[in-house]
Amino acid sequence: MPMYEEAEQAEIAISAITRESAGAEISTREQAVAELLRKAAFRVGQPGAWTQHYLGRFADGTGTYVRKALKTEEVHSHCMLGALYCEYDRDPAPDIHAAYDAIVRTIGTGLIADWNDSPLRTQDEVVGALIRAAELAEA
Repeated sequence: MPMYEEAEQAEIAISAITRESAGAEISTREQAVAELLRKAAFRVGQPGAWTQHYLGRFADGTGTYVRKALKTEEVHSHCMLGALYCEYDRDPAPDIHAAYDAIVRTIGTGLIADWNDSPLRTQDEVVGALIRAAELAEA
């Protein structure tokens, strides 16, 4: 499935979750983790929004490992973990360890950054893995 279709699916899923939880807190930990993963998928699914070797990359091509920098407008792309961190810092915070676990079970390795940074990795694969991890987190 092309990355744009998966990103569109993630956006639809996020909208559905938002509508369902409007005025009420998300009812389960699993739903909060799945929402976090879908938002990360949507973030890296936009054209030019995924990067490798850094948590985030600025418009000029330089990268950053600083989590605080990830939410600035100057950061134009994120790796899988950078997108997760960017979406994570909110209240109430979902269980980041459950999100990591769902990603690890989806991609088959605990080396998430290495998986993202593989020379053969594609943006489509990253978006797809985050969407599958979200589905797994809700199961």
